[in-house]
Amino acid sequence: MLSKIKKAFFHRNEVGICSICDQNFSENKLFEIDDLFLCKNDFKFYKNHSWKISETGKSSPNNPEQALYIQNKKDHFKELGIKSFIKVHYERVDNEIITSFFLYTSY
Repeated sequence: MLSKIKKAFFHRNEVGICSICDQNFSENKLFEIDDLFLCKNDFKFYKNHSWKISETGKSSPNNPEQALYIQNKKDHFKELGIKSFIKVHYERVDNEIITSFFLYTSY
């Protein structure tokens, strides 16, 4: 009697999030530009508009409130129909990682 060997195939679902609309897309549907991942519509919008920093903030593991504040501002802009995205920069200060947030809006 021959035994059957079954192979398990795992499908890895490669999903990314658009930096502007915050929607999930398969990775092959996102475009990378200036360290951002954008869906097709927002990629076109990004390239055809100017952007300015509207808000900045810094947070650390002991002080995470600014991260939430910046995300809430982005969500508020989205409700108003204003496209925006957040860029993040990390730096080490006195053995602590400080995260700087820059909220950009179109104009």
